[in-house]
Amino acid sequence: MDQSMLDQYTALEMLTPLEKFKKYVESTNVFERQAAGRMLCDTAESCDTKDEFSSAMMYVSRLSVDPEPSVRAELIEKVPGLVRICNEKLARLDLDASLIEDEILPLVINYLEDVTNNVRKTAQAALVAILDFFSHEVCHKKILPNIIALSSKQNDDHRTEAVILLAKLCPILGEKITVEEILPEYIKACQDELFHVRKVAAQQAPEVAKQVGPSVTESMILPHFAGLAEDVVWGVRKACSDSMAALSDHVSATVRSGSKNYLFFP
Repeated sequence: MDQSMLDQYTALEMLTPLEKFKKYVESTNVFERQAAGRMLCDTAESCDTKDEFSSAMMYVSRLSVDPEPSVRAELIEKVPGLVRICNEKLARLDLDASLIEDEILPLVINYLEDVTNNVRKTAQAALVAILDFFSHEVCHKKILPNIIALSSKQNDDHRTEAVILLAKLCPILGEKITVEEILPEYIKACQDELFHVRKVAAQQAPEVAKQVGPSVTESMILPHFAGLAEDVVWGVRKACSDSMAALSDHVSATVRSGSKNYLFFP
């Protein structure tokens, strides 16, 4: 290692985590911007004042619109850790109570429509991981409408991914909202022209049924599930077969032993 390289390395090591994070975010080198994403949590953890944390979040916002998908994927993967750190530092650093809701949640929601599959999948996992940090009202009024909008997109992947997220919201939002707002979207997914969407709908049937109860399951979900069980695509029928045992836990004994018992005991 020549002297100039040694000097650069020494200068870099003298930077604080926040200074290094900013330097990497501003870099034209994609590998350094990827590194910025990976060091996000360490940077947030190192912030000792409200101003430092606010400065870090400004650079998070800048990194979130990076044109390189691998940079965006690195960033969104660290979001659950960032949310945890924000929550822990709210009182100590006198951070805005709405920081997670107003700054981090929109980033995650936006990434659910990213053009890159890996970024979208990572954003889905991040959203599921942070749902517990939000109030029932935020989940209902801010998150659910975005997922419902996603379920109506022309993009096939968006509709498939929306079914999974809607099912994840069911236990958080409860029976009433699930029946009134999520169930219609779920039934629409059961009838989707794309078999990938129908397959995921079959897989998620037990999760939705668990929240709506036996009566609604038998009257609303079971007829559509029965149709999926006879789908022209083998993968959809296989998804039904794999879900039947779990779904049977959410119907009455009368139905399990009655005319539709072929669904549960082929």
